[in-house]
Amino acid sequence: PGNDDAFKSIEIITKAFGKAIEEGLAQRKVDKEDREREKAEQEKKEVDAQPENQDA
Repeated sequence: PGNDDAFKSIEIITKAFGKAIEEGLAQRKVDKEDREREKAEQEKKEVDAQPENQDA
């Protein structure tokens, strides 16, 4: 009888861990997309800054 609350406690803790993991993975995805976008923008700036080849 004293252990009835243990199952509920474990469920609450497990759900909290699961939610934290899901949030962390979602944030990691957003961070990765931001880094990729910044990298693409930087590469575009570098290409745009290069002088055009005028050998024609």
